[in-house]
Amino acid sequence: MFSSLRKKDKGGGAASTAPVDVALIGCGPGGMAFLHALTQRKKEEGTDGPASKLNVTCFERAASAGGLWRDVPEDDPKRTKPENATLMYDDLCSNIPKELMEYYDYTFQDHFKKAAPVFLPRKDLLDYVIARNSVDGALDGVKYNHTVLSV
Repeated sequence: MFSSLRKKDKGGGAASTAPVDVALIGCGPGGMAFLHALTQRKKEEGTDGPASKLNVTCFERAASAGGLWRDVPEDDPKRTKPENATLMYDDLCSNIPKELMEYYDYTFQDHFKKAAPVFLPRKDLLDYVIARNSVDGALDGVKYNHTVLSV
């Protein structure tokens, strides 16, 4: 996965291991999972591993993580701000059994400490995803309230 981080010297010399700056746009479930995986990988590899050469900055337009799963903010109940226009409705329940969405390293039992319904409400899924992916400070560096205009 990270082998492509080694840049070839144009003069035919040894590969460079210079840091690579990466802009991650969005802190929805996919962005959070990436940041969590990268944090875990850096922890396992230490400072000499390829993952340590990635300087990832996550830009999230909204004020919090969660993407479409976020709650409608109290200051924008009519969803007039672009980041709130496509949020899921409050009473949504998943149509996928929770057993198919469970992380291998953080179970629903670990999170809820009790039995959970097969089809979880949106708010419970959001809480679960954020709790798992914020471990070890994986979401600490996210730039909230930042809109990316071009790349």
